[in-house]
Amino acid sequence: MRDNVSIRNIKLQTARLPTSFRKSEAITRGDAARLLPLWPRERDDRSLEGRKKLIAALERALREERRRGRMGHKAYDLSRHAALSRLLKEERAALASANASCRKCVRR
Repeated sequence: MRDNVSIRNIKLQTARLPTSFRKSEAITRGDAARLLPLWPRERDDRSLEGRKKLIAALERALREERRRGRMGHKAYDLSRHAALSRLLKEERAALASANASCRKCVRR
């Protein structure tokens, strides 16, 4: 029965930092460095094109992590899955706000 993977058997690690600190750019860069195999210049590029490339890399990594979870692979990590999902959501929101501010500049 030890090989049987169930969501009931997985325990989440509690966040070490308060939620107010989790929104900072430094924490996000640190998470990206830990989760994605990217060069620092690719990871830290905050232009529109750089964000799009980062989002594509996050989507690929999340897709692979979901595949591992469905297979019940021993390398699957729920905390990594949750961190990838959170980071992807934050990057998409940042891209949307950057696009909105870019449109405001063009209208003037």
